[in-house]
Amino acid sequence: MPPRSRQVSAEISLPFLKIGTNDVGAFFKSRRREPTGPFLLISADSGLALDTAFHSRDGSAPHLWAAHGELHQLWYLEATGHGREVHIISASNNLLLDGQAAGSGDHLRMRGRSDDDAAWQRWRVSVAPGLRTHRIINAGTGFALDCPHGAEARTVPVLYEQHRGGNQQWLLVVPFVVPEGGD
Repeated sequence: MPPRSRQVSAEISLPFLKIGTNDVGAFFKSRRREPTGPFLLISADSGLALDTAFHSRDGSAPHLWAAHGELHQLWYLEATGHGREVHIISASNNLLLDGQAAGSGDHLRMRGRSDDDAAWQRWRVSVAPGLRTHRIINAGTGFALDCPHGAEARTVPVLYEQHRGGNQQWLLVVPFVVPEGGD
């Protein structure tokens, strides 16, 4: 807030309502909004995108597939209320990425939302070294989303101990549509 000598006050009065502030500048400041998606999650190592494989069953495993931006490759990031942790939710089946009971090297699963907002359904998405990709860490296990080396289409991603390798770096890509007759 600016020093008292530089503050500007404003007040709006209606017969049934009175609104006032002594920080008018706050109304005009730009506020940072975190993007929520949908995103394609593309492995920087393989170039393959996280894909639901049309699964909609609780406990099913997503796989990696060539990026095409169809609904089953789109994911939303939803704030959980636990610091900067997010839920990663499929746009096609509304299931969350889940690391429940996963050990290092275990497959990633998609599950319905837990009643207790379990830590294994929460993720920390942070900038990776080089500032062009992201690391996606499961809050419950501490393991990173990992694209196995030599991944091909239909490879199932795993949770693995954190390291600085490219197979734990992900691009969050916003899909777009070229307007008809547009450039």
